[in-house]
Amino acid sequence: MTGSRSSRAPDVAGDKPCKQERRNRSILFVINSLDIGGSERHVVRLARSMVRDGWEACVYCLNWTGVLADDLRADGVAVSGPLIDVPTAALWRPDVCGALLLSAGKLFWTMARLRPSLVQFFLPASYLIGAPLSLALPVGVRVMSRRSLNNYQERRPFARWLEPLLHRRMSAIVSNSGAAATQLIEEEGCPAAQVHLIYNGIDAAAYPARSVSKQREIRASLGLKQDSLVTLTVANLLPYKGHADLIQALAGVRDQLPANWCHLCVGKDLGLLKQLRGMVETLGLSDHILFAGPQHNVTDYLYAADFGVLPSYEEGFSNFSLEAMAAGLPMVLTNVGGNPEAVIDGETGLIVPPRDPTALGQAVARLASEAAMVKRMSAAARERARREFSLDRCVIEHEKLYARLLKG
Repeated sequence: MTGSRSSRAPDVAGDKPCKQERRNRSILFVINSLDIGGSERHVVRLARSMVRDGWEACVYCLNWTGVLADDLRADGVAVSGPLIDVPTAALWRPDVCGALLLSAGKLFWTMARLRPSLVQFFLPASYLIGAPLSLALPVGVRVMSRRSLNNYQERRPFARWLEPLLHRRMSAIVSNSGAAATQLIEEEGCPAAQVHLIYNGIDAAAYPARSVSKQREIRASLGLKQDSLVTLTVANLLPYKGHADLIQALAGVRDQLPANWCHLCVGKDLGLLKQLRGMVETLGLSDHILFAGPQHNVTDYLYAADFGVLPSYEEGFSNFSLEAMAAGLPMVLTNVGGNPEAVIDGETGLIVPPRDPTALGQAVARLASEAAMVKRMSAAARERARREFSLDRCVIEHEKLYARLLKG
C-alpha cells in the first residue's frame, strides 16, 4: 500500500500544456450521479482541480446527473449522463433494466468517443458496470476508487465475486482510508503495490475561523435560538448511518443537556424519514431534533453548530468529519472505518463504539457540559484538518499517481 504526504509542486499550476499534452492528460470519472453526497462532492472537487491544473476532465453519471452537475459544468468540466434516469432500486424490473442498459451503452460510446488516457470508477455500481465495458476499449489506464469498507459485498454476492476479478485488470486502486486499503489487500487479494492510500481533501479557504458574531448571524438565518446547544449530523438517511442510535442516545441523556438543545440532521431521505420522525415523536423529542433535508451547501450548518455527531455503523472516510473539523467543530463519532484516522480521540473529538447508544449519548453529554474541552478541541480539529487533509495535498497525490501510471 502506497501513499504520500507532499505539498503542491511548483510546476503543477504552471503554463497550460499544449494540445498534444492535453490529449495525454484526459481523464474520465465514472460515478452513479452528482447528487449530494460525500463521494459526489469529492469527485466535484477533484475534477475541478484537474481542469485547473491543465487536464481535460469529463464526468459520466451512470444513474442521473444530479444537482452538483451544473456547478461542475460552470468550472469547465464536461458532465454527461443517461438518456433516461436509472433508479437505484429494483434493478430487476424490465423498465429499470432497459434504462440501465441504455446508460451502459452511452457510457461505452462515451469512452469510445473520448478515448481518455485514464478512466477512474467511483462507487460499486459504476465499477461493476463501467470497468468491464472499459476492458473492450483501448483505455490505457484504469483506476478504481474504493470509498467505503466492503461490507456491502455481504449483501451483494455478485459484487463479492466480480470485484476481485476486476481488481486484477486495474492499473491502480485508490482507497480513502487505511481500513479500506487493508481490506483490499487482506480480503480481496490486491497486491499492496497496487493499492494507494489518498485521504479526502477539503479547501481550507472555504472555512474561515469561527466567531461568535458569525454564529449569531447564521443561527438567526436558520431560525435557531441564540442560546441553544446546537449539534449536527450530516449524512443521508440510510440505515448504516446510525440515525436511530443517535435518537436513542439523545433521548437517554436529555436530562443532562441544556434546556434549549437542538440537533440538526442534514441529509437526503432515502426511505427512513417517516420511521425516524416516528421515533422522535414517540420519545418526545420533536422540539429538539430537526430534519433539515439535503443541503447543497452545509457551511452555514457547520458554523451554527457547537459540535458534530456521526453515529455510523460503517464508514470509508467521512467528508462530513473533515468539513466539520475545518470549520472548528469537535466530532463525536463511532470507531468504524476511517473515522479514527480522521479524528484523534480526546484531542479533536471523542470516539465511541458503534451500535452503542449509551456510549454515544454519554459522549454528547460530556461535550455539552465541558465548554473548555470543546474550545480546545475546536482549535485542534481546525489545525489538523488544514495540516493533514488539505485539498491541495489530495489533488497532488492523485496527479502524481496519474503521472506514474501514464508513464507505464
